[in-house]
Amino acid sequence: MRSRVQFTLAMVVCAAAAVVGQGPYTKVGEIPVGGGGGFDYLTVDSAGKRLYVSHNPEVVVIDTGTNTVVGKIADTPGVHGIAVGADGKLYTSNGREDKVSVVDAKTLQTLPKIETGKNPDATTYDPKKKEV
Repeated sequence: MRSRVQFTLAMVVCAAAAVVGQGPYTKVGEIPVGGGGGFDYLTVDSAGKRLYVSHNPEVVVIDTGTNTVVGKIADTPGVHGIAVGADGKLYTSNGREDKVSVVDAKTLQTLPKIETGKNPDATTYDPKKKEV
């Protein structure tokens, strides 16, 4: 079975239309991401025009301008959340190894991994404090 994820921005637009009484949600397309296994969190980087999707042991990177997969962040066992830092870095919470990966947003290469508590999950970045 091929895995697919619906284009999230379209759902937000449809949700806004439904709120003002213009109609129900409507599927506008699909983006094939391939691979097996489940999905967890989606994170949108509006400035970078990317959608990050945690998918099994990796993060799939989608260009929101072309709706195509442009890369993957590998070696993220049990990945849950993805945070976009203001410093050109991404942060993934890797639940199965009790670590957070620090990733270069341009190259998608993992820099260091940082030890966390047991099974880190949702991840966010605070730009004022510059903290994950």
